[in-house]
Amino acid sequence: APACLRCLSAADARAAKASARAPGGEDDAVVLTVSLLRALTELSRDAACAKQMASAGAFDRLAPTFGRDFRDRRVFVGAELLWNVLEATAPYGTASSAGASRATDENESEGVALPSETFFAAFAGALARATRDAHGDADKDLRNELFVAARLLAERGGAWRARFREQSVVADVAVAAATIPEWRDARAAERVHPSARASPARPRDFEMKRLAWMLVAELAADEAGAKETLGDGGGAFVAALLAHLAPLAGFPDHAGARGAAESIARRYDDAQRADLQTLALRSLARLAPVTMDALAAAGAVESAIAAAMHSASAPLGFGGVTDGRRAAALAFLERAARSAPALAERIGGSAVAIEAALRALDPGRAARASLRISNGAEDGFASGAPELDFRESVDARETFRGGRVTSAPGATGEGEDSELFAANPTFARPRDAEDPASLAACALLAALCDGDARNFRALRRAGGVLALLRATQALVATDAAVPIAFGAATVRAVWRCVVPDAKNCAVFVAGGGLGALLDAACRCHAALRPAILSALADILENPKTHLFFHEWRSTAGRGALAPAGAQAVTLVLNLWRAEARDG
Repeated sequence: APACLRCLSAADARAAKASARAPGGEDDAVVLTVSLLRALTELSRDAACAKQMASAGAFDRLAPTFGRDFRDRRVFVGAELLWNVLEATAPYGTASSAGASRATDENESEGVALPSETFFAAFAGALARATRDAHGDADKDLRNELFVAARLLAERGGAWRARFREQSVVADVAVAAATIPEWRDARAAERVHPSARASPARPRDFEMKRLAWMLVAELAADEAGAKETLGDGGGAFVAALLAHLAPLAGFPDHAGARGAAESIARRYDDAQRADLQTLALRSLARLAPVTMDALAAAGAVESAIAAAMHSASAPLGFGGVTDGRRAAALAFLERAARSAPALAERIGGSAVAIEAALRALDPGRAARASLRISNGAEDGFASGAPELDFRESVDARETFRGGRVTSAPGATGEGEDSELFAANPTFARPRDAEDPASLAACALLAALCDGDARNFRALRRAGGVLALLRATQALVATDAAVPIAFGAATVRAVWRCVVPDAKNCAVFVAGGGLGALLDAACRCHAALRPAILSALADILENPKTHLFFHEWRSTAGRGALAPAGAQAVTLVLNLWRAEARDG
């Protein structure tokens, strides 16, 4: 591989001399260069060879290739070679600070030297030319490959991302491709070929839109990048993301949103719109750590709440994209809640936001009335199972900035599932797969209760304690080897949302929550035991809970840490012995 790279540089130099002597006299050198690039591309399919090429200066040796007209066949082959090398060397970033404008350090994990400005300038020029001039399918295939390579370069972070951003044309092209034609700007329109702005969108242009969004989000993933790439208030990029979410939340306040939404409706079909809405929410979550204030001011929080609730009420479709949209919305809200206490209060104060999270956590919630504990059971520990009151926990409508978000009311609670749970509060469906929406819902609820203690009461009134109780019981009913991530998220949510608040803890324990945690400790994966035991220890600090601990009896079979009929003390002692033995 290094020998081929050296030959490639020699062939490029030969071609340049031949062209200088006589235009068109480089034919033999072109054939040689193409052959070398093809050989290198085949070698780069092996990760070890690709890493060797990166260490041998493959990036700088490709600079002459990307400096040519983007329709040159050498560029087509070179783009695939670059993609392979970038993927094989993995985007670990550099040891330099994220805001550094110039650096000479290396990617220590791979031994890859930072390429020169010549390479970044040549690649940026190829990306700009392809975006401006590509109109046929073959041209657009190359354009999209260059967008993928650009994102992989930005993902390396540190000095790589900073030096790539020095080529200002990259951000200009990426933002133009990301916002045209939804958010029209005459100057940006000049950077994108007219065929890429036509309605309806062709598949390759839809792909370019997605790749451009991911590239902008990576370029703006640090504070310096957010300021340079997005500008004040998130700029046109954030406005375009919110325009795609506008139909879910009513039209935002910023000028031009209605026209943008109409353009989106003409350009993309239902499945494409749902896919872009999901990606918009993921892009907002990527930007949240560095520009949350601007996103909140633009209405991103309310748009995400509406998207989460809309997805929870709508039937799944488009190959599960709708459920992915809900997971993305909840993940963004979780990041927003952790970024500032004021936002946790803003999100937690919305009954619609909590209802959306609880519907993701409890799939049967939408088919029955919301559950909550009666006032008598909330005031202290009951002697038995809590009395359940079936009633709606959210208003049918809630007004947000820029429009009205409508959440469909729950059922009357008279269905088969409601009757089953009322007769047996320990009933729960087992989990057989990891669900991103459920994981994000648990994380959001934990973040809300970490950020604002008033959210304890809001969660309880919405029936959230019972939803977490069901999730804990579902964890017990599921094979221990399957839902490790969901189990960890559930226990964390219980620990943050239930244990610190006396009333929430009373509701949880009276409903059988302490027994469910003991059952989980007896049967679950070993990785979950530390968190479960920590939650149990905090609950048992209240002497009133000790009775529930002593009354627990194991129902597990032979081979379990606590066989059938064993007491909780036996379980804890066996857990201690197992830890000492395995450790």
